[in-house]
Amino acid sequence: EKNGLTHAVVVFGAQHALHRRSIEGQDGLDVKIAVNPDVEAGPFASLQAGIKALQSEHKGAFVLPVDVPCPAREAMDLLCAAMTGKVQACIPEYQGKGGHPVLLASSFLESAANISPHAPEGRLDLQLRKLAASKIARIPVNDGQVVMDLNTPEDWKRYAAV
Repeated sequence: EKNGLTHAVVVFGAQHALHRRSIEGQDGLDVKIAVNPDVEAGPFASLQAGIKALQSEHKGAFVLPVDVPCPAREAMDLLCAAMTGKVQACIPEYQGKGGHPVLLASSFLESAANISPHAPEGRLDLQLRKLAASKIARIPVNDGQVVMDLNTPEDWKRYAAV
């Protein structure tokens, strides 16, 4: 807990009852489960469900899509260290390519919570592009997992075999 990570919010969609048992009771981490009631609205609606479930005293949150494996602790620590001053978003980069998890400041999350997920601007990437360059920290990391995209069961099997 060097960087203050003590709890997580996992957002599920339509099949939440099927998956929630695999998440509950993880050692050393308070895991809260949120449900996206509008899965047709896409990932931004899931982000908003996660924002609503956050504890009120949070300083920010990592956003990690389900198809991206969690990087090593070092990458997370680097992102936390970069969240200073007026920075609203810390984005890991591996070999010049941006990835996840993205660390978002609480003020950014509060703004995102008020955008309709059905609106054209209801996408995280578009909201990040609206930020001034001075409010984004792009952090080089030595962990290729931040740019992985595991969309199929075969992708996950190959990843698990390494």
